[in-house]
Amino acid sequence: TYTQNGNTVLEKMIDDCTFGEGRISVDLSQEESLMFSDKTAIKAQIRARLKNGRVTKSNIVEARTDYLLKDGVI
Repeated sequence: TYTQNGNTVLEKMIDDCTFGEGRISVDLSQEESLMFSDKTAIKAQIRARLKNGRVTKSNIVEARTDYLLKDGVI
């Protein structure tokens, strides 16, 4: 789940995740990145149900977007 200004902007599913040694990563497409307002904090958190039925969540990660001079996909 990705939020900005207290609103959910984007939801990703398990098929969108890449699993590695002790880490989970989620890539965003250019179109998805452009869904966020510039120069505003983005908060992200991963929640999952494991194979054994246990549920877990990540810490909330916060990042800032950069300014865009021209909007749109390159």
